[in-house]
Amino acid sequence: MKTPYDNGWKRLLDICTQDLLSWIAGDVVFAGRRSEEFESVKIDADLMLEASHGDQKVFMHIEAQSTPDDDMAQRLLEYNALAYRRYQCPIMSYVIYLRKGGKRPKPPLIRLSPAGKELLRFHYEVIELEDYAAKELFATGLRGILPLVPFSHDGKRREVIEEIIARLLPAHDTIDKELLALTQLFASLVFKEDEQDWLIRRFTVLQDIFRDTPVYKHIFAQGKEEGKEEGIVLGIKQGIEKERQEIVQGVRQTLLTLVAERFPKLKTLAKGQLSLIEQPQILDNLILKIALARTQEEAQDYLLTWNVQSET
Repeated sequence: MKTPYDNGWKRLLDICTQDLLSWIAGDVVFAGRRSEEFESVKIDADLMLEASHGDQKVFMHIEAQSTPDDDMAQRLLEYNALAYRRYQCPIMSYVIYLRKGGKRPKPPLIRLSPAGKELLRFHYEVIELEDYAAKELFATGLRGILPLVPFSHDGKRREVIEEIIARLLPAHDTIDKELLALTQLFASLVFKEDEQDWLIRRFTVLQDIFRDTPVYKHIFAQGKEEGKEEGIVLGIKQGIEKERQEIVQGVRQTLLTLVAERFPKLKTLAKGQLSLIEQPQILDNLILKIALARTQEEAQDYLLTWNVQSET
């Protein structure tokens, strides 16, 4: 089953292909997508790109791994051979490991005969995001790789997320909005459990920016559709519902803290009212209103009439 992270990775490649190529292969110019499916064998590669290196046409095969796969080198070899048979030009193979850990082969892949004679030597490139410092990835100036910065060895920090957000705001175009959504998705994969609440709260205030972007819809809609095909709809729905509940709970806590600081006498009322609210948009509106309220009576009115206001 493909997870939302797999879908997010593919979407990042879709919208920022040239940035990814420039980062991993230097002076390679994107020329178009090609089919990742090979009819002769039931396999499906992550990404197959047509590109040019100087005057020569090449194909770039890129795989991304967030979990260990000790069969990766063999799979790359199979994809490479099938792609060469189809396209009859050099096939450059890459694997990007998003996280450290687990057993993984090191290039090149070498096959020997029983007598020790070399029968095959297959070269491919490995990129370990954990080997990079956040500042190295920032220094590339490539906006398309910003969502990958949390995977760097020092990228699991609040200040790193804040810098990514600052580089993508104001998000005037759809690409920047999608990159914000992908940053939240990938950061949630690597941040520690005790930092997840902060991460949810930080991106909740930005969701009005990217909630309607293609990537936000694509990741979760595709995940649900693939779940139907695999017979695991329930699991995906539960995952999405859990994420929604975590977001709501984080915003509730932020609002409760705000009420306690500004109007401490309303804390008990706020706690009861907030337990009734399930929609993040209503909570966001209340945060703004409580922050701007001039008197305790005004804040109390907002807390008591949130349902009427939302219907209006």
